[in-house]
Amino acid sequence: MNSGANGKNHRRVWKQGAVGLVALAALGMAAPACLDRPVAPQQPLTKRLSTQLYQNQKVDKIDLVFMIDNSASMADKQKILAAAVPDLVERLTNPVCVDRATREYAGTVAPGANCSDTYAGSEREFDPILDIHIGVLTSSLGGHGADSCSHVASQNWNPHQEDMAHLTGRGIDDDGQARPVDTYQGFGFLNWDPTAERSDPPGESDLDPLTSNFTYLVRGAGQDGCGFEASLEAWYRFLVDPAPYERMVPVPCYGGDANNQCRGPQGVDQVVLAQRQDFLRHDSLLAIVMLTDENDCSVVDDRQFFRALQEFDGDDPFHLPRGTNICSSNPWDPDCKSCWEVSPEDFPECAEGWPNPSLDDPLNLRCTEQKRRFGIDFLYPVRRYIDALSEPKLGDGSINPLFCRQYTDETRTECAEALRDRSLVFLAGIVGVPWQDIAVDPSDLNQGYRPVEQ
Repeated sequence: MNSGANGKNHRRVWKQGAVGLVALAALGMAAPACLDRPVAPQQPLTKRLSTQLYQNQKVDKIDLVFMIDNSASMADKQKILAAAVPDLVERLTNPVCVDRATREYAGTVAPGANCSDTYAGSEREFDPILDIHIGVLTSSLGGHGADSCSHVASQNWNPHQEDMAHLTGRGIDDDGQARPVDTYQGFGFLNWDPTAERSDPPGESDLDPLTSNFTYLVRGAGQDGCGFEASLEAWYRFLVDPAPYERMVPVPCYGGDANNQCRGPQGVDQVVLAQRQDFLRHDSLLAIVMLTDENDCSVVDDRQFFRALQEFDGDDPFHLPRGTNICSSNPWDPDCKSCWEVSPEDFPECAEGWPNPSLDDPLNLRCTEQKRRFGIDFLYPVRRYIDALSEPKLGDGSINPLFCRQYTDETRTECAEALRDRSLVFLAGIVGVPWQDIAVDPSDLNQGYRPVEQ
């Protein structure tokens, strides 16, 4: 696992990429980050999820993606989210009544009933959503070419460390038993279709199994995945990446590199492309919700960036080189570089190395303040994800699949038929914070957490 932030202007915080029509309010809890967290009794509460509809466009279908961190320490957060699932489903399929003039909450009525018959001068907050796709991904994308979270002899590997942004389809039922979830046509996602007119063949028309299966999927994410959480890259890979790689393989860094010291993508993951095709509609509201208690660790899939996650060098522990001295005080100084990149004659500190490598470069903090510690940021820039949710073209000039339905030719460099507006794309994060920020007394967790109202 990892903790911390990555500095000035490039701080990896959760950002809303575009204004959406549905705003999912946070749960009645904030997840304390898992490192340096004292153990104390907790009484997490589940507040009713609220749904707000902005009436700038008419929405009749939603594609809802949950990216759930499945690293260690996540079971309690998944449990709280699972408990909130019935409220979320209820608010989307049976909206509350609000006053027509003030838009203040008036009350609830049964599905299909008129609000004004019970609450004078009221109406539904918005029309019930009769077409919803629900999919669950995890934060585990393997080791990006490193040995960590990879199926190699040195690792205690399990396949949940390499979910690779596939819709999971796995669940844990109310008895705590692992079981596959009955997804729509075996495609890996749930399909709410109460009128039996939106899908062929029709989707689910009974709220009870929809809610149960959604709950099972949330629990089924588990907490046995990769500790280097690629929370941003997971949804990017599933929804946006035009050619998600099938695997990372050794490649030469330069001509004559017989040892293939770099890593590069090979093949295209057809499972991701097929699931995206089945799940994502061209005219839906797309809502992405991330649940995590860790900083993002989306390592660049190219060259030697994989070394940020490397655990061993032969039989010995692998350690990244330190950064030059200036990095510790000003990571954005031009002389802040990795000792890999400079001559020890020019930077004597590089000849000295880490004072204590095992303490200065522990594996589980590799994604913390990288530029300050190592002189290199090994992670994709946040701009990659902001643009993915808002721009018709990606950074490499290719067409963004979120905003193009039909390409002019097989090169996919120009769009012949645009689709959803950027206002129909929404990103929300239910994320971890340092426990001291939400404690009644930052020096004594035994006094509990501050209430949501504070």
